[in-house]
Amino acid sequence: MVDRVYQRNTSDSAPQPPTNPSIGYPTGGNPAQGVPATIPGPYWYHMITESLRRVVVEAGLTPDHEDLDQLLGAIKSSGQFADYSEGRTYATGETCRGSDGHFYEFYDRDQEGIVQGAAPTDPLNRPHIWMRWDGVRPATVIEWRSETLPEGYVTLIGDDISRNDYRRIWDAWGTTHGAGDGVATFGTPDDNDNFKRGWDFGTSGRGLAEHQTDALQNITGAFARVASHPINGMSVSGAFQADQQGAGVDTSTGNNDTWNVSFNASRVARTANETRGMNNAVIYLAKI
Repeated sequence: MVDRVYQRNTSDSAPQPPTNPSIGYPTGGNPAQGVPATIPGPYWYHMITESLRRVVVEAGLTPDHEDLDQLLGAIKSSGQFADYSEGRTYATGETCRGSDGHFYEFYDRDQEGIVQGAAPTDPLNRPHIWMRWDGVRPATVIEWRSETLPEGYVTLIGDDISRNDYRRIWDAWGTTHGAGDGVATFGTPDDNDNFKRGWDFGTSGRGLAEHQTDALQNITGAFARVASHPINGMSVSGAFQADQQGAGVDTSTGNNDTWNVSFNASRVARTANETRGMNNAVIYLAKI
C-alpha cells in the first residue's frame, strides 16, 4: 500500500478553476438545457483541501490523513471556550477550558503577546501567564466574603501597584486614586473600613471616587429655667439631662441650689466609640 502524502501546492503555476462552474460551485449539468457537468479538476480539490488544512494547522495540529477526527477536533478547539490545546498559540485575552474544567484567560502580564505550550492548570503558569476566568471585565470592583481570595484580583487596601503588571486596571483608572510614584506605579483606593455611597454625578460638587470623611448628624436639645425658681422651673429635652447636685440657702424655693445639666446622645440614639453606618464586613477586590 502506497502511503499518500498531502501537502500544500507551492508550484509557480496556480491550479486552474474548474470547467463550467455554476456561480462558483460545481454543477451536475442539465442535458435538457445543454449545460454540461462540471469537471472540478485540481483547482477545486486544491481549494477544498487547503481550506481544511488551514483549519487543522490553526488549531495547532499537524495534518494527519489517517486521523479522520482531526478536522472535527480542530473545529471544536477553535472556539473561545474550547479545551486547552498544547499546540495552539494563544493571544492576549483568549480563553480556554483547562483539564480541571475551569476556564482560564491568557493574561500576558509578561507582555509576550502570545503563548504556546504553557498549560493553564500548571500553578507555575499562574497568574503571570494564565489566570482563572469568570467573565468579569478588568478593573471591575467586587465584594468578596471569604478570606480565601480568588485568583486574578487585587485587594483594594490603598497600595501603589505596578502600572505594567496591572496595566488593564491602570488603563481604566489612571490616576483617579493616586499617581503612585508618577512613573511605574499608580494608586488604588483604600476600602478598608469604608462603605460605598452612590455617586450623584457631581450635582453636590463631589467628584467621582472622592473620599468623604465620617460625620454625625446633629442631635439637639434645650433647657430653660425661671430665675426665681430654678428647681421648679427647670425644663430639659432631648439629649440633655438636669440633675440637682446639692441644696443651697433656700431649699423651699430652690434658690441657689446647684444643678448640673449634661448632654449624652445615647439617650436618644444608638452610640459607639466610632461613627458608622449599618454595614457588613467584606473585602473589596479589583479584577486585574
